[in-house]
Amino acid sequence: MGIRVIADRRPPPPTIDRREDVTPITVCPDCHGHVLPPRKHRKRTVEDIKPDQHSEAVEYTIPQHWCATCKKHIEPGVAAAMPGEGATIGNGVVALSAVMHYGLGLTLAQVQEIFSSHIRTEISAGGLVDMWRRAGEAFAPWYEQIGREARNSATLHADETS
Repeated sequence: MGIRVIADRRPPPPTIDRREDVTPITVCPDCHGHVLPPRKHRKRTVEDIKPDQHSEAVEYTIPQHWCATCKKHIEPGVAAAMPGEGATIGNGVVALSAVMHYGLGLTLAQVQEIFSSHIRTEISAGGLVDMWRRAGEAFAPWYEQIGREARNSATLHADETS
């Protein structure tokens, strides 16, 4: 895994459809020590698709805490998107686009066209590839665990023919 440089980010959506406050945390997720109340907040906008297949931009206000044990700033995650400040696309878009590309075999250009025209969400080819890479990294531990369990299983496959 090398150093990743993000030259350009996607532009923010022209309108925010909904605003939501993220619940502050009381315990550091790293060391489990007590954290101080948030001293400041930051904004993160995530675009995702709703069940009616239209995109929605939600701006989250995320409390930033100070962990006296770790001596660093920490904050709760936003469950609607992959971890990291660069993730501005929601999990629904990531999942649907991955199914379109890897499951149905659509090209990058076809996935972009569907999201642009039908769902009204502009995504670059590089943005698609990057969000699929992030998803792969997030699911890698489970993938490895399934592989270990399969190798240690008494039966690796079943033959259902008579």
